[in-house]
Amino acid sequence: NGGLRTAGVLEFVTMVMHDDAMQLVSVKAVDAAYPLLGRIVVADADADADGGVVRELRHGPAAGEVWVDERLLPLLGIGIGDRVVVGERELQVAALLVREPDASANLLALGPRLMMSQKDVAAAGVVQPGSRVNFVILYAGDPDNVAAAKAALEGIEQPAERLVDINEAS
Repeated sequence: NGGLRTAGVLEFVTMVMHDDAMQLVSVKAVDAAYPLLGRIVVADADADADGGVVRELRHGPAAGEVWVDERLLPLLGIGIGDRVVVGERELQVAALLVREPDASANLLALGPRLMMSQKDVAAAGVVQPGSRVNFVILYAGDPDNVAAAKAALEGIEQPAERLVDINEAS
């Protein structure tokens, strides 16, 4: 791998439910290596609540948990600790997602963000043939190694694939 670290991300849109409420969300399903650089910032209470604890983490949610955009709370009538249904999987809302180190303008972002572990995606059954999914592989390492990997991948990517480096990312 040329001394590079990698992390995988799946981005897709799906419905999330709680009791009779439903909401379209933009899902970011991350593997155990995410994030490669920086930290994810989460909170354990609404930004307007007093005494909320904000944490900077070097990992995504554990299997069985989701972190959500605080806009989702009133839309579903939920709070931290409640359970929501993503596809066929019930997951616990463990934190509010405050900031992602690689947040970008994503065309699939059609609703509030929900971050989950990739370990829960198959059980949820939300990615099926015909689903619109962005499969992302993030690379990090020595700049020369990253440049060499990019050069090796250029020209062999498939029509639906695209290489984006940190200078081109939005």
